Amino acid sequence: MLMEVSAVCEKAGYHKVLVVGPRTKVRLSTMDIYTLGEQIARLRMKVAVVESHDAPDDDVTFLENVATNRGGPLQFFHNEQDAKAWLGGD
Repeated sequence: MLMEVSAVCEKAGYHKVLVVGPRTKVRLSTMDIYTLGEQIARLRMKVAVVESHDAPDDDVTFLENVATNRGGPLQFFHNEQDAKAWLGGD
């Protein structure tokens, strides 16, 4: 799904994405989180995520750091307003 989002955004000329999702059950190992962070960073997009999930805060921070440190800023938010404000800034 990441590649599909990337292709649509590239075609439209967008490099900022707001993902709004439902309650998500997370079952990822540390290595899975690392790999996901790398994949997100390869998109070279700024990604804000608004969703509720059962992932521990440490896992969320790790994912954000992996993606961001590799050039793909990623941040999780509790509401759309904060996410949109973060996306608006460069």
